[in-house]
Amino acid sequence: ARMSYLAWVSSHDSLSLDEQLAHWLTPYSSVWMDMQETVENDPMATTERWLDHHLYRGRQLWIGSQRIVEYMATTSAPPRQLAATPVPFGDAAVLTSYTLRPGRLTGYWLLDLTWQAKPADKWRFSVQALNEYGQVVAQLDARPARLPGLRDQRVLTLPDDTQQVSLILYPSQTGVVALVTTANETSEFISLLTLQ
Repeated sequence: ARMSYLAWVSSHDSLSLDEQLAHWLTPYSSVWMDMQETVENDPMATTERWLDHHLYRGRQLWIGSQRIVEYMATTSAPPRQLAATPVPFGDAAVLTSYTLRPGRLTGYWLLDLTWQAKPADKWRFSVQALNEYGQVVAQLDARPARLPGLRDQRVLTLPDDTQQVSLILYPSQTGVVALVTTANETSEFISLLTLQ
């Protein structure tokens, strides 16, 4: 399929930034944002901040001085997996709820995480897609609670051989996984989704 390239410039004085971007993105299920020499979370990057709050952030890559970020629009598909029971990751953080739903495009999933409080800056979460042999076939790592409301909205791209999607929490310096303790067991991860 042929990709469209859209250059967006805030130029409609009669519309707010929210209205302009919402109108511009209406027909698209996904967009890629391309920025020149702009670091992630730059306070001057108002378009990126808006996209982070209204869409699901996907893959990010650098090509030279260009940073390219993928975003997916939300979908009305019902969640395949949801949980509202708090999950403690040791004394590092508590995940209060999550949902995982299919995206508009095949193989894409939309993940919502909500945390009880913002973990210390050293902590990262890792969402890992595992195949039938327990091998990691896709992975997404990020800082938790980046959005207002102590939330994260991320896009997962799951290969066809994905059997399970799990979530771990670890400090960036050591990588030692925070243990998850529930009423029944202690584990290094929680299972977000199992596919057959």
